Amino acid sequence: MKEELITTLAIVGVLLGGQSVRAQSISASSEAQTLRGNIVWPMANEAKFVAENTQNTITQAKLSEIAARKGRSNEVRGLASQMLDQNNMATASLQTLAGAKSVIMPYALDSAHQWRVTRITDLPKDIFNVAYLAQLNEDQVEELSALENLPANLDPSLKTWAEQRKDALRNDIVRGAWVGVKRHADRVHVAVNPLQESYF
Repeated sequence: MKEELITTLAIVGVLLGGQSVRAQSISASSEAQTLRGNIVWPMANEAKFVAENTQNTITQAKLSEIAARKGRSNEVRGLASQMLDQNNMATASLQTLAGAKSVIMPYALDSAHQWRVTRITDLPKDIFNVAYLAQLNEDQVEELSALENLPANLDPSLKTWAEQRKDALRNDIVRGAWVGVKRHADRVHVAVNPLQESYF
């Protein structure tokens, strides 16, 4: 399998409904707002960034927490444990930045993100691994795409967080796809990118 250089993973027909559900956008006022009369919220870009990325990191952590328990192979459970720790750390670091900007983080998932977790929770064990890898990959690719198109006037500290997050996501997409091919080559489709040759 080493000649198959991997960047993305797509699963066909694994009880995932066949369609991607994009996370619902979380709206924010275009003007600064006052909270409790004395705390000033940042402009819409910062509030929207924190809200959307909190949803992403918490979703991936919840998916991975389930997979760390339910995964059927050491590779999948190991990947899930790493993703759980990494996303919890990403959430915590974003919380610190949000606190400095007086932004309240949405710790409860919205319906779209919660559905992503719910739909794999009760899947049969024989398809759980591939379903988890597919959902994780979908979320990571979607998040990376969003982080590639940030507002020019976004707060510098949030831009730095985004750059670090993008680096982690690029590595994680490759790592997850490699686990998928190694364990489930008969059930995945691999997209090849020669730029990733150094990983293998």
